[in-house]
Amino acid sequence: MTLSLRLPITHLAPTDPLPMPDQNLNVAFQDPAAPGIQPARRTRVLRIITLTAPLFATLFLGWVGLGWLALDGHLTALDIALVTVTTFAGYWLALSVCTALLGLFWRPVPMPHTAQSLSVAILCPMYGEPAAATVGHAVRLLAGLSGISPHRFSLHILSDTRDEAAAMIEQAVVCAAQKAHPHLCLTYRRRRVNTDYKSGNIRDWVTAQGRNHDAMLILDADSVMSPQTVLRLVDTMANEPGLGLIQTVPRVLPGHTVWQRMQSFATEVYGTNLGRGFAMWAGDEALFLGHNALVRTKAFAACAGLPHLPGPAPRGGGDPKP
Repeated sequence: MTLSLRLPITHLAPTDPLPMPDQNLNVAFQDPAAPGIQPARRTRVLRIITLTAPLFATLFLGWVGLGWLALDGHLTALDIALVTVTTFAGYWLALSVCTALLGLFWRPVPMPHTAQSLSVAILCPMYGEPAAATVGHAVRLLAGLSGISPHRFSLHILSDTRDEAAAMIEQAVVCAAQKAHPHLCLTYRRRRVNTDYKSGNIRDWVTAQGRNHDAMLILDADSVMSPQTVLRLVDTMANEPGLGLIQTVPRVLPGHTVWQRMQSFATEVYGTNLGRGFAMWAGDEALFLGHNALVRTKAFAACAGLPHLPGPAPRGGGDPKP
């Protein structure tokens, strides 16, 4: 079932689907339409330093450990295995420390003015999450973006919720949001069969409506983003035609348990520096963190179609039951 609220005429008009073919993972992919970004020499130098400095530190740690275990005159296979595992784990700890230290030297880059206007779709996939909180965060973000930039924003609630009662609550919340903000572009769609789960829902939207939007901002059910952060992401993409994906550094909000508060405190103390340092040495070849990312729609459709793995579900490509 699809429920569309205040859908503009341009969205209602039939459009050609945007192809999103499955990729051959055994062949290197190259998008002929992508201009690409030349990695800076500074990025390569920082990458070499950040990856090799922890290596020397952990090798020294392993050498000291072997010497300490050999004080009795011989080394056993268990001693060597212990030092090997400790050295391997120590490398990742040292790498995190070096990355966070590098982040201390990060400086913001001035954002040039952009005259290009992008059409950005905010996607909020749902699968039984609390409707009021999930939709509320997304609607507040859309309302905060309204009228403060030349870019055009719309919100698309993509539901895979299986429970009929929960789905009715979702529809009621969306209807209430539309009545409270009649000037916003807000749509709701619920699939009867959640093929490929949330990723399949996003793929369905891309093929059906992706051609109408330059970029899409993919949220998680508990994502909280400020309009200023989103505008900086969109302006950056508008200024760089070779940029296909740009993401934020995730932060953990304070929770109700001691563990949640400890995680939130840790991200406030060193999480930001860790993310900045990672961005400095990773450059344009970083890992996708999963959500809260702005993605160029046509580039995503061209390269992100994942084939089903062989074998039965859940590891293979079997579809879930309705």
